[in-house]
Amino acid sequence: MNWKEFFVLDLRKIILLFVLLILSLTITYSGNECSPYSEYSEGVACTDNKGFPFAYYSSYQSMASIDRPIITSYNYYALIPDIVFWYIISAIIIFGYNKLKIQKNERQRNK
Repeated sequence: MNWKEFFVLDLRKIILLFVLLILSLTITYSGNECSPYSEYSEGVACTDNKGFPFAYYSSYQSMASIDRPIITSYNYYALIPDIVFWYIISAIIIFGYNKLKIQKNERQRNK
């Protein structure tokens, strides 16, 4: 298999890409977990970042007052390398699956 075959768009790779992107959205990690002295408010502020390995969704909430809104931001520039990363991972998984399938078929023919 050469590089063109490895990176060519395939329906299985695209489906796996979207599954991995959705799974990566479920990973939440805190940038500065409930740190005091935030620049936006007095008191304690909590941030949550979503997206792995690059955070492309962030939410911020001040804990000084309950009635303050949650501020969200999207970083579309981080979404592009995230999609590339997960496409490469899906291509590696499909490549490994195809390799195992070919080896299994060769063993069955040799019997």
